[in-house]
Parts: sequence; C-alpha cells; structure tokens
Amino acid sequence: MLSPRAQAHGDLDIRINQTTEQILKDPQNAELYGQRAKLYYQHEEYSNSLYDLNFWRKYGGKSQDIDIYYARNYKAIGQLDLAAKAIDRILLKDKNHVILQRLKGQIHYEKKQYRDAAIAFEKVITHATKRIPENYLEAAYAYYEYDYDKATNSIKRGVNDIGNLFTFRQLLRDKALENEFFKDAIEEQSAIVDMSNRKETALFERAVIFQKAGLNKEAKKDLNAALVAISKLPESRMNSKSMVELRSMIRKALFEL
Repeated sequence: MLSPRAQAHGDLDIRINQTTEQILKDPQNAELYGQRAKLYYQHEEYSNSLYDLNFWRKYGGKSQDIDIYYARNYKAIGQLDLAAKAIDRILLKDKNHVILQRLKGQIHYEKKQYRDAAIAFEKVITHATKRIPENYLEAAYAYYEYDYDKATNSIKRGVNDIGNLFTFRQLLRDKALENEFFKDAIEEQSAIVDMSNRKETALFERAVIFQKAGLNKEAKKDLNAALVAISKLPESRMNSKSMVELRSMIRKALFEL
C-alpha cells in the first residue's frame, strides 16, 4: 500500500502530465506555466519549477505568486540570496506580506542573521490574521541565539495570545535547562505537570530537573508520585512497554538518590 506521501506525489504526476498536454496545445499560455510551476514545486522538482516560472513571466504573467515561487524554489535549493531578492521585490510594495516575511525570517535564520530573522518573525506575528504557535516559536528560536529574555517573552506572548500549549512550555523548559536556570525549568515543568492528564512521565521529568538542581528530597517525592500514578493505570497500560521502561528508570533514579 502506498504511503500518503507517495499517493500525493502520484496525484501530482497526473496533474503535471495533464497540464503539460494543455501547454502543448497552447504553448504561450502564461497561466498554464504558472499552474505547472506550482505543481513542480510541490513535487520537489525545483529546477523544472524555476524553468516554468520564467515562461510564466515571459508570456505576461503578473501575479505576485511568480516571485513567491521564485523565492520558495531558490530557498529549497539553497540559493538564499536569490530567494531574498525575489522576496524583496514584493516587500517593496507590500512590506507586511505575512507569507514572505516568514520566508524572509527563515532565510535570515539559515544565514545565521538572527536579529534580522527575529525582526521578520515579529512582523509575521503582528500582521498575521490567525494566531498560530509556529510564528511565536520561530521568533523565539531566533531570539534564543542572542537574547534569552526576549525569547522567553516571545513565548509568553504566545501563551497570552493563543493559550497554555505544551509546545510553548516545553521550549521554555528546555532552554532554561540549557542555560542551567533550574528554577525557571522547574516552574515550566510544573506547568506541564498541571496540564497533563496522565502525570507519570511529567512527574519523572520534573524529578530529573530537581535532581540536577540538587533538590534530592523533591526529586524523590516526584519519583514516588510517578510510581503511584503508574500503579493506578489500567493493567494493559501499566504493563505496556513504555510504562515498564519508565518504571525501570524511576526505580534506577530512586536507587541513585
């Protein structure tokens, strides 16, 4: 049985062939080249997509999508400067174009231009019509490269705008741990414990942080609480491979305290 990805590519093959047949009948139709350029991009045939973009423009195509797809294709093949030029052609006329600001931010990030990336991602957050976690996360990752506090504030802004999501709390915890800010890491993991319907794994993870912080008494309390939580699971779940492994790690951690 074909995977969903393979099925999608098979559908794209059919659509590309159909559009090619139309182009053969009408070889100067700009919109047909545009359609096929987009299909080639989805099919990850970036050189073919770029080739069709040239004809889309040559035969009178005026859509902003031409430069958007130039940018996407150039980024996909690692031609970041050419991608940025295509983006800037549109941003000169529409500086708050959310799709392109996000793409520009990603390009800056790949080029290790983290401050410029953060600026672009902030524009995305400001002008996007929908609040989605990825926008806040991308801004935070850029900030984390040079300003821990700004990164933290970006995620907390996401919490305020969207809600108390696991992805937000997990990133705050992980970055606090990287910087050995154990108090902050414990605070974030405590939020994760409170948010979790099943708490055994979250309790174990907080115990590990307590142990790193030298708070062995608190670590032991959480490890025992995790064992109790596991014992209350239905037998089939309690004896699952993941829970057997977790129970083993908890007991090992208790022994080492």
